[in-house]
Amino acid sequence: MSSLNLYYGFEIFNKFFFSVGFMWFCLLFIIFLNYYAYQQNPIRFSPKYKWQMFIFGIIATFLYLYPIVVLWYQHPFTDKLFDGWYFIFVIFSFLLITEMTIGIHTVKKHDDSLNPPPENLWSIKNRIRLYILILLIDIIIFIQLYFGTPKGNSYVYERTYLDRYVLSRFGGAKDDIIEWLTGWFGLVGLVLDLIAIYSVADFRACQYNMPETWDF
Repeated sequence: MSSLNLYYGFEIFNKFFFSVGFMWFCLLFIIFLNYYAYQQNPIRFSPKYKWQMFIFGIIATFLYLYPIVVLWYQHPFTDKLFDGWYFIFVIFSFLLITEMTIGIHTVKKHDDSLNPPPENLWSIKNRIRLYILILLIDIIIFIQLYFGTPKGNSYVYERTYLDRYVLSRFGGAKDDIIEWLTGWFGLVGLVLDLIAIYSVADFRACQYNMPETWDF
C-alpha cells in the first residue's frame, strides 16, 4: 500500500513539476531574482567595474531568452500574444539594466559621499542566499527543458547512452544543431551561478577601490 501511495505521490509531483503554470512561474521568478541580484551587486558602484557589471547583466538577460522561446512554442501560457513578443522582454531588460547602471553614483575608497553603503544593500550572507536560490531555480529550469523538449527524430533507437542522454536531447544534435547547442548552453548558466556565489562570498571592497564599510 505504501508503494502505491509513493507511486501516486510521484505522479502528482511529476505532473506539477512539468505543468505549464509551474514552468512559467519558475522562469519569470528567476528573471525577477536576477534583476534583484543585479540591484544588490555592490560592484556596480565601483567606477572601474561599473560597466563590466552592466555587460554581465545584459549577457544574463540573453541567457534566459532561449527558455522563454522554447516554453512559448512548446508550452504557451496563452494564445493571445503575437509571435516574437518575447523580444519586448529583451528591450525592457536592456532598458531596466541601463537605468539601474546610469542612475547610480559610484563610490571610491576615499569618497565619503556613499559611506556607509545604501541602506537597501543586503549583507554578504543574504546575497549568498539569494544566489543559491537562483542556482536552485536555474537547475529546476534546466531539468524541465531537458525532459520537456522533444527528442531528435534521428535518435529513435537511442543505441548508446550518449544518444539517449546527450545527443537526442533539446531537439537532437543531428536534427537541429543550433537548438541542441543552445539547450546545453544552459549548463554555462549554472557555472556562472557558481562563479557568482563565489564572487559574493569572496567580496572585499578594497579589491574594487571602495570603502571598507562596504564589507558587511
